[in-house]
Amino acid sequence: MNGPGFTDELRQRLLTQGINSITTVQRMAIEAGVADCKSLVVCAPTSSGKTLVGEIALLAAIDSGRKVLYLVSLKALADQKFDDFGRRYGNGGRDPLARIAIATGDRDDGDSEPQILVATYEKAIALILSGAINLAETAIIADELQILGEDKRGPEIEILCALLRQRGVKQFISLTATVSNGEDISGWLECDLVESGHRDVELVQEIWADGKIFSIRFGQEEGEAKDPGHALPTNTLDAVERLLLQKRGPVLVFTETRRDASELAAQYASRCTKTVDGYNFAEQLSLFSEATEFSDRLKDTAEAKVAFHTADLTQSERAVVEQGLIDGTFNVCFATPTLAAGVNFPFQTVLFDRIHRRYIPPPPLPIGNYRNMSGRAGRLGMHERGYSVLIPRDQIEAKHANVLVLPENERLTSKLISLSVRKIVLTLIASGSAGSIEEIREFLENTLYWYQIRDRNPAKLDELVSLVKNSIEWLITHGMVTQDSTRLIATDLGLVTSRTGLLPSSAYAFAQALTKHAKDLEASFEDFEVGWIHAVCSSDDFKSTSAQRFLPPVRGMTANALGMLRVSKLLADLDSSQDSASVIQSSFALFQFMCGQLERRISADSGISSGYLHRLAGDVAWVLDGIHHIAGVPSVGCPQAVMNNLSILARRIRYGVPLELVDLIRIAQRANVPGFGRQRALALMKAGLSTPEAIINTDLKSLEKILLHKVRVDSLVDALQKAEDRPYEFARRRQSKAARELGIEEMVEDAYRLFGNEYEDAIEALLRLEKTWKITKLEDGKRQGVPDFMIQLDSKSAVLECKTCTKKPPAITKDEAFAVLTKAANIESTTRRVTLGKPGFDTFSEGKACGSTEITLIRHADFIDAMLLLRSGLVTVDEVYNWLVEPGVAEIERLDARKSTLAVQQMKM
Repeated sequence: MNGPGFTDELRQRLLTQGINSITTVQRMAIEAGVADCKSLVVCAPTSSGKTLVGEIALLAAIDSGRKVLYLVSLKALADQKFDDFGRRYGNGGRDPLARIAIATGDRDDGDSEPQILVATYEKAIALILSGAINLAETAIIADELQILGEDKRGPEIEILCALLRQRGVKQFISLTATVSNGEDISGWLECDLVESGHRDVELVQEIWADGKIFSIRFGQEEGEAKDPGHALPTNTLDAVERLLLQKRGPVLVFTETRRDASELAAQYASRCTKTVDGYNFAEQLSLFSEATEFSDRLKDTAEAKVAFHTADLTQSERAVVEQGLIDGTFNVCFATPTLAAGVNFPFQTVLFDRIHRRYIPPPPLPIGNYRNMSGRAGRLGMHERGYSVLIPRDQIEAKHANVLVLPENERLTSKLISLSVRKIVLTLIASGSAGSIEEIREFLENTLYWYQIRDRNPAKLDELVSLVKNSIEWLITHGMVTQDSTRLIATDLGLVTSRTGLLPSSAYAFAQALTKHAKDLEASFEDFEVGWIHAVCSSDDFKSTSAQRFLPPVRGMTANALGMLRVSKLLADLDSSQDSASVIQSSFALFQFMCGQLERRISADSGISSGYLHRLAGDVAWVLDGIHHIAGVPSVGCPQAVMNNLSILARRIRYGVPLELVDLIRIAQRANVPGFGRQRALALMKAGLSTPEAIINTDLKSLEKILLHKVRVDSLVDALQKAEDRPYEFARRRQSKAARELGIEEMVEDAYRLFGNEYEDAIEALLRLEKTWKITKLEDGKRQGVPDFMIQLDSKSAVLECKTCTKKPPAITKDEAFAVLTKAANIESTTRRVTLGKPGFDTFSEGKACGSTEITLIRHADFIDAMLLLRSGLVTVDEVYNWLVEPGVAEIERLDARKSTLAVQQMKM
C-alpha cells in the first residue's frame, strides 16, 4: 500500500482494523492520491471495495486537520455510518480520533462542532445553504453518487454538487457504481477519474434457458453454453432448491413486488425442515418486533431459515432481518429491489424472479438496476466467487437477459429538468447563490445537465432559462421573491420554504390555508386534524409531476374512508373520484394511526400495510414539520398556538400515538428498546401506564405481563431512567460558544449548571442585562406561593415562574408547568403568565398549553437563545417581550428567523 500522502500512521490505522490487503480499486485510488487531498471520482462495480476508499480519504483528512462531510443516500445508512464511526473513531472508541455528528432531519445528534459529519444528501443541502459548513476546509465524501441518475432524487443532488463545484471544496471523493460515462462525472466535478471494472470476488453470470446454462464472467464479452446433464429448474422455487443443493447459498431472490416476496418465502419455507437455529431466530424476532399482519408470517418462514424483506415490514422488523442476513442465519431471502441499496450482505448467489416486470416501468429490468442487484453476490473473504442467475420465462426475457450480462454499462444522464424549476430558482435566490437571471444561468452552467448538452445541444439551456423566467414571475407573484433595482431577494416566506425543502406550490397552498383559517384553527385545531392530513396527501409534494414523495398503492376507495373525509373540516378540495383513492385511503389510515388504532385493523380497513403505513407517516410528518415552519412566517399571520399544534400533530403522526404517549415512544426509539413501538405503548396505556414516571414506578413483573418479555421490560425501564434531553444538550454546546463571543459565557453556563433557587438567580442575572424593562423579584423568600419574577415594559407586564427538573426522564409535567396560573391568581388578568422550564416540558403539557389563551411555556434553550439574540442586538426588547408573552409554547424562530443564525443553525463545521 503505497501512494502520495499514504503515511505509515495511516497504514497502521488500517492494519489495526484488520485490513491486511487491498482491492484493485483501492490500490488505484491510493496511487491517484486519495490520501493526498486529491479529488476523485471512483467508478467501480458493487462489492469492489469503494467504501474503504472513502474511509482512507476520511482518515487522511482528519490527520491533516481537515473536516469531513460524509454523504449517504438513505437515513438508515446514515444511522449505520454514524454508529460505526462513533464506535471506531469517536470518544467511545478504542482509538478516539474525531468529534462525530449525524444530520438527517429525523436525527440530528452528536457533537455540535463535529470533525466528521454524516448526513443525507438532502440534509447537506440545507446545511450548506445556511453556511454551517466551511467548504474550503472540508473533505466531501459522496457515497453512491450514481443516484444522480434517479428521476426524483437525482436533480436535488445535482444542485448540491453544483453548489459544491461553484463554491469550491478542499477535496471531493465521489464513490459511484459502474457507469459507461464516468468521464462525464469526473469532468463535470473537475476530479480525476479512478475507473475499474474488476471485482476481487469473481462474479459468474448464468442464464438458465432451453435446457442449457449460458455462463459469462462479469466484465467479459463472451461466455459459453453448457449442458448441465440434468433438467434445469424452470421456476424460482425449484431454482433456489437446486442452488442450495449445489452449495451456492445463501441465496438472495429479487422479486418485483412485495406480495411476490412474502408469498414465495412462505411457499418455499413450507418445503423446508424447521431448524433449531431458525426457532432461535424466530424467538429473537418476537423480542425485536411488534405484532403486525406480516410478523407472524416472518416468524414462520424464519423457523425454516427463510426470510423476506419488503416495505411491508416495519423498520424494526427489517432491521432484525438485516442483522440475521449479516450473521448468516438464513439460507435464502426473498426481497424487493430496495435491499440492493446499502450494506453488503453475505449472499453467494443472487437469483432474479422476473426479468420482464409487470408493474414497475420500464418493463425490462434496466442494466443499472441489474448491475447493482447482481453485484450483491459474493463477499470478499467469504466466497471465492459469486453467482447471478437469470431464468427467462419466454424468448423476450431471454433476449434481454443476454443484454444484461454483457459488459456494457448504463449511461448516467442528468435528470435536472424533471425537478421543479421553481424550487431550483428559489433555492439559488434564498441561498444567495444567484440574484438575477444572468447569475442563475451562470449557476446552471455548473450543472451536469449543462455539461452534457453544451456541445451537442446548447439551445436546451436557453429553454431552461425560459422556464427560469417563468418561475421567477411565479415566485414574485406568490410572495416568495421580491426584486429591487438590481437583485432578486427571497422574502421571509421564500426563505422558510427553501429551508423546508417543500415544493413552492405546496408551501404557497399551505400558507394560504393558514392565513385563511387562522382564527378557526386557533379556536379548534382538533377539528382540522383530518383536514391537515388530507391537505398534505393531496399536495403537489405527493401528486404533481415533480412530486418528491409517494402515496402507497391501494386497490380502491372504501366507504368508511370517504365518509370520514366528507364530515371533516378540510383545507383542500375533496376529489372523490377513483383517481384520488390513494389520497383518501392514506388520509383515513393516518388519522386512525395517530389515534392509536391497531395496525392490523388499519390495514384491513384501508388496504395499506404496516410497513407502508410507517413510511407514509414519516413522509407526512416531514411535510407537517415544514408547514409548522411556514406558520412562523410573520406575513402568514398565524398564531403561535397553531404553529405549536402543527408541530405536535407531526409528532403524533410520526409515532402513531395519542398525545400522552409521544414522549414514551420517542425515548424508547432513541434507546433502541427491542420490540417496543406504538402497539406495545398502546398496551401500556390501556393498562393505565401512559407516562414514563408511572412505568418506572410499576413493578417489573406487572410490566412483563403487558410487554411479554423480561429483556424488553428491563431495556425500557433502563432507557427511561437514563433518558436525556438531546436537543437541550446540543443547544448547550452551541450556545456556550455564542455566549463566549458576547462576554456572558459564565452567566449562560450558570443557567445550565444550576437548579432550583440558584437557577432563578442565574435567570435574574440574564434578565437584568437588559435595562429597558423592569425586573422585580416577587418570590424573595418572604412571600410564598407567588411567581418568581415580574417583567414590566412600558405599560405591559408579565409574571415569570421558573421550573427545573432533575428527575428522569427530564421533562416538566403539566401540573408544574401550569402552577403559575394558581400562583398569579390574585394578579390582574392583563398581566401575562409565563413558565420557563429547564430543560423543557413533556409533550402533553405543550399540547395543553396550545389550547390555552392564558399561559406561555418557554423551553430553557429557547430562552437562552432569545437572551443571546437580544444581547447581540439582532432583535429588540419589544420583540423579545412580545415573544415571551404570546400564548402557547414559545418558538424561537418567531423571534425572526431571518436574523437569527442561532435559531436555525444546528451545527457548525
